[in-house]
Amino acid sequence: MKKSLFPMLVAVLLLALGATSCKDDDDETEYINPNPDVYMVGYQLKSMGVFAGKIWKNGVDSVYGDTTKSPFLNKIFASGKDLYVAGEMRNVDKFAATLWKNGVVMPLALDNKNYSSASNVFVSGNDVYVSGLVSKGGYNVAHYWKNGVGHDLADSTTNSQAYSIYSSGKDVHAVGYEYRGSKSVAKYWKNGVATNLTDGQNDAAAIGVVVSGSDVYIAGRVSNGSKGVATLWKNGVATNLTNGQNEASVSGLAVAGKDVYVSGWEDIGTKSVAKYWKNGVAVNLGDGTTKTLATCICVYGGNVYVGGYEWDGVRYVAKCWKNGAATVLPNPKSNCVVTGIAVK
Repeated sequence: MKKSLFPMLVAVLLLALGATSCKDDDDETEYINPNPDVYMVGYQLKSMGVFAGKIWKNGVDSVYGDTTKSPFLNKIFASGKDLYVAGEMRNVDKFAATLWKNGVVMPLALDNKNYSSASNVFVSGNDVYVSGLVSKGGYNVAHYWKNGVGHDLADSTTNSQAYSIYSSGKDVHAVGYEYRGSKSVAKYWKNGVATNLTDGQNDAAAIGVVVSGSDVYIAGRVSNGSKGVATLWKNGVATNLTNGQNEASVSGLAVAGKDVYVSGWEDIGTKSVAKYWKNGVAVNLGDGTTKTLATCICVYGGNVYVGGYEWDGVRYVAKCWKNGAATVLPNPKSNCVVTGIAVK
């Protein structure tokens, strides 16, 4: 693949953005495995619009999903002994939102007429929540499913999408964007009630949401008119993670105790640098000599795990960083990326 296809990969990746939720290291009710398994999902881009789902367990890769239906894997969530994967796969002539539980398909879209996508999955007790979108009336509509039952978060008069979802107690939190006029507004929905995080003057989107105690953390991207600014909201109050001089975006969010981690990337010259921010302080994962993107983050047992990919001079290769140390995952002889991570 030529380097000129990098924007296309990023555009496809935007479907997969969203927070990956991990156990809180300060939660004494959760057992912390001293030798955890690290699961990562992603895809191999076989040709334009044709994907092969991939899963890695402790760095060992295997194909995931029905390859004849071009499965696109977005995020993974570990709950007990179960692994849930959200994404989409081809259903006749459209891609349809799909949830896999331990590799078994649990369809979310029951018709073949409209496009749909599952961007993220969160499990709380016996309830499984999936965020995404459903095409209705010529527009993409922000949507979520609870135990397979769908709920619209916006109307079908403009484009919108839910990128991430989180359940806390009796409350369901989702984030994404909604177009109003020519600009996208970063949105936060609590139990279906919408709050605008931005004023609509410039494009913005909320990518990830995590609730910790009484605090609601949301990560996203807000344009300053010319560049995207990586942004973190705490209880609706925004803090910039980048200064707006370079294009930047976020891809994931994790909270461990009092520490807040955001994954993403920032363009430096003609290169993109994978990074994460811990309490607002940036940690670079790429060195700026090639293009790297961080697509997901998880904090477990005091360790920071980040998934993403890097241009190796020939193709994009899937990567995992643990506490900043990089590992190149087994890759086929074509572009391969990580989109989601879970540690248990």
